[in-house]
Amino acid sequence: RTRAEGFAYEVAASGASDHHVTTGGGLKLYVLRDANLRMNVSAFGPDGTNDHATIIAAANALDAAGGGYLDIPSGTYDIGTGGILLSQLSNVHIRGAGGKATQLKKAAGFTGTAAVIFSECSNCSCKGVYVDSDNQDGNGIAAGPANFNTLAGTNSSEIHVSDNIVELQPDEHNYGILFANVDGGSIINNVVDGMTAEPWVNNAMEGIECLGGTNIRVIGNKIKNISGNAISLFSAVSLSSPFKNIVYAYNQAEECFGLIWATASFGSSYLNSFLNVSLVGNQGRKIYQRGISGNISAESGVTASDYVIDGMLIAHNQVDFSTSAEGAVSGSTAAFSFSAALSIGGVADISKFECRNVVHTGNIYDGMDNGAASLASIGPMKGLNSHHNKYRRKDSTGTVGAYLYNAKDCTIERDVFEKSQNYAVLVEQDCTNLALIGNEFIDMDQASAGTVQILFNSGSSSTGVRVHDNIWRRPTGTWSTSTLVAFSSGSAHPQQNVSGNRYYGTVNVADEVGFVGSLPANANRGTFTMSGGATSFSISTTACTGSSMVAVNQTSGTTQNVTRIDPTTGSFTAYLAAATDGSIYSWRVI
Repeated sequence: RTRAEGFAYEVAASGASDHHVTTGGGLKLYVLRDANLRMNVSAFGPDGTNDHATIIAAANALDAAGGGYLDIPSGTYDIGTGGILLSQLSNVHIRGAGGKATQLKKAAGFTGTAAVIFSECSNCSCKGVYVDSDNQDGNGIAAGPANFNTLAGTNSSEIHVSDNIVELQPDEHNYGILFANVDGGSIINNVVDGMTAEPWVNNAMEGIECLGGTNIRVIGNKIKNISGNAISLFSAVSLSSPFKNIVYAYNQAEECFGLIWATASFGSSYLNSFLNVSLVGNQGRKIYQRGISGNISAESGVTASDYVIDGMLIAHNQVDFSTSAEGAVSGSTAAFSFSAALSIGGVADISKFECRNVVHTGNIYDGMDNGAASLASIGPMKGLNSHHNKYRRKDSTGTVGAYLYNAKDCTIERDVFEKSQNYAVLVEQDCTNLALIGNEFIDMDQASAGTVQILFNSGSSSTGVRVHDNIWRRPTGTWSTSTLVAFSSGSAHPQQNVSGNRYYGTVNVADEVGFVGSLPANANRGTFTMSGGATSFSISTTACTGSSMVAVNQTSGTTQNVTRIDPTTGSFTAYLAAATDGSIYSWRVI
């Protein structure tokens, strides 16, 4: 054995072909680990050109020695056009000097999968390096099987990527950190910078993406300047494994097209795409279009017994949308896929989209752009419990508060929706067993005559929808609305329950405030409540079979001003004088 420049070597036989370095005098040497199981890449003689080959050789030597830590000290390292490909290694841990001290620089014409690639590796890590794209294409740090295009080969496992800085080529379809079918691992405390000057443009760039995988933690990362999504979960099940036991928590994003995008495209196998996935405590500032969005597609081969989502928690995330005019959402942008603060939905055939244990709670979505069609867009969707969330639009020129489209077995409870132009709640396309309970709607202005607060739209045959104990508030000014609740004619709406809702604020008496539409005989008409200001109320139900309609001052208990219009059809109209005492009135069909 010998030592040179602080490194330990063992002299190889003169005829050896597996030696690590050769001295200027022709002596062949093996680089040795120190007592702390560390090797230093400087012992292998990097010279600033084609350093990727030197780093790969050092990593292979460390792997052959039984594993340990490969130190890459401060300096700039040329990683060529292919990057640092680490293949079939175990227990090899890359350690840079931290910050931007250890610079891995891509060469012109870069074609590699990433600057650092773990391919079919196990129990490996990368910490403290700086990936400089130098305006070259390609990803930052990646882990997966042998082939990242087809995902063929053995999955990598227990891969840990932490405390790195990754800069990407602006406005290209690249990933800062990519995990593909990784079985166990973590992405923690990294910084990913997409370097774009136009984050409101979606170029399919992703800050951090997991393409399938199990037992992965993505925690405490900072992602910025991404012309795409800061965080992405993509389950292309024809290629990838389903997500299982995934945690995305306390990540921070700024100046990005979207915060979190979860999508699955599946065929006849791996149908459980999202199992026990948690999205908790993530924050987005200056997010331009997507808040938290999800979409499922290509349902061929799926049956109703297959759960696409089984256990998903979306909790205590916060999205502050950009107020920049440059980032305005186009009015033509599809609300279902892109524009909603929360967008969860999926396959066209809802019978093939089974979900359970999906909870959305405690999230805040602030400053949605005026052109965004809806604050919350849910559907097609089966099985969601959303409660105690807050949505706030910049002003009232957006279209819908909560848009529910082919939603089944869903509950929206105690959410707060602020500002919308046409509808507070729009129910379309055959919603079943849907409940909106105890929510609060603030400043839901109506832009034109004929619009309503809650609309069960024509063309749908919703069944078992409950809208009760919600509160409407107008802190200042006057309500300007056509109708509070409407069931469009020409559609069946059996077993609806609209009751106990309360409306606070001054009502424009020139507009009719009430409950209008076509109801079957078995519908629960319930109660409606107004407080303060001049009010008017009417019921006009062509299929109502109640024998009478009463209006009650809940303060005094007295019945006031009830008129029956048509005893044959059961249509009623009742008007109240100005409620100057602030009393609450209720109306009910009995």
